[in-house]
Amino acid sequence: MSKPNTKAQKTQIIEVLKQDYFPMIPELERNWTPEQHDKNRLSRSLAAFAIANLADLTPSQAAHSIINGGDDNGIDAVYFDRVNNRLWLVQAKAGKAPNMGDNKKFCDGIRDLVHKRFQKFNSSFSRLQHDVEDALDRNGVKIVGCNIYLDDSLGSHVVNDLNQFKNELNKFDSRFEWEDLNIENIYRWLTAKQENAPIEVKLTLEKWHCLEHQRRAFYGLVNAAELAELYKQHNKLLFERNIRYYLGTQDVNEAIAQTVKKQPLELFYLNNGLTITCTKVILPLGHEQESTKFTLEGFSVVNGSQTVGSIASVFNDNGAISPDAKLLVTIIELGTISDTIGVEITKARNTQNTVRDIYFAALDPNQERLRQECMVSNIVYQYRPSAD
Repeated sequence: MSKPNTKAQKTQIIEVLKQDYFPMIPELERNWTPEQHDKNRLSRSLAAFAIANLADLTPSQAAHSIINGGDDNGIDAVYFDRVNNRLWLVQAKAGKAPNMGDNKKFCDGIRDLVHKRFQKFNSSFSRLQHDVEDALDRNGVKIVGCNIYLDDSLGSHVVNDLNQFKNELNKFDSRFEWEDLNIENIYRWLTAKQENAPIEVKLTLEKWHCLEHQRRAFYGLVNAAELAELYKQHNKLLFERNIRYYLGTQDVNEAIAQTVKKQPLELFYLNNGLTITCTKVILPLGHEQESTKFTLEGFSVVNGSQTVGSIASVFNDNGAISPDAKLLVTIIELGTISDTIGVEITKARNTQNTVRDIYFAALDPNQERLRQECMVSNIVYQYRPSAD
C-alpha cells in the first residue's frame, strides 16, 4: 500500500496547523489580503510546530518562540532547550523549499545571533534575548539551524551553502549543526502522535514455571478478577498486537461468561487460556513460584482477547468475580529487537480455532500506518475487529 502523496500530506499538515496553532498565532497588523495573512500564519505556525516537536513543547509554549515579522533577520523562531542543551533556530516555509536567497538571509541571521549583534533583530526577539545569551555563554550547548518546509527536499546549492556555513561556524568549536525538516519529517511527526504507546502491566501468576531457550517463556495460573481489572484500566490497549479486539456477546463469548458466572472452578478446564507477549519480563527480588507479581513491559494479549472481554463483561454485570475463576496463561518475552517472531506467535496461536482470514490483516503494519495517517485528520480507521 502506497503512502499518501505530497499533496495529500500537505493538506493534512495544513489542517493540523490551522487547528492547533492558528488560535495562538493571530494575523499581523499588515495591509494584506486574506490569502497573504493565511500564508504568513501558516509559516509562523509551521515554525512553532517545529519547536514543539524538537523540544517537546505544547503548541501554546512553542508559539511563544515565534519572532517572524519585520526585521526578523531570516529567523522565524528561537528556543533555548535547556533539557537537551540545544538552541533551536528555525526558518519556516509553508510551501516550496527555501531558495538560495531565503537561505542566505537565514545564515546571515544566525551569524548575527552567534556574534550577539542583537540590534539587527526585531522587538519580538528582545523578549527571548536573555535565553539566547544564556545559551551562547553556556558550555556544551549546540546551536541548531532548522529549515522546515512543505516540500520534498532542499536544492543542492542550498545544501552546499549550509555545509559551508557549518564549516565556518565550527572553525574553532564544533557547536553548530543544521537539520533538514522536509514534508516527510513533518508527516512522520504527525503520524507518530497517533501511535498507541506500549503499556506496562503488573500481573500475578500462581504456580508458575519458566522455560529458557531462545527466549524466556512463563506459564501459570492467573485470577480472572485480575484480568477484569486490567481490562477496566487499559481496555483495547491490552490487545494492540492481537488480530482483533473483544467482539462482544457472540455465542462463544456468552459461553465463556456463563462459565465464569456459574462454574468458576471449571474455567481452567473449559478455556484455552491466554497467550501474552511482552518486550520485557521483570520479576521482584525473592520471588516464589507459588505466587509472584510480574511486571510486563510492552504488554499485549495476542490470543485470548475474547476470554478477557467476556470475563470483564461478567465483572461489569455483577461487580465481582469468584476468586475460584482462574485460567492458564503463557507469557513470552520477545525482547526489544524487532523481528518477526511476535507476528509468527500471534498467527500460530490464532489458527488453532476458527478465525476468519480477514482478521489476519490486522498484523499487516500498513494497516496501522493507515490508521495513524487517518487520525491526523480525525478520521477513525478500524482495521481490527471489535464489538464497537
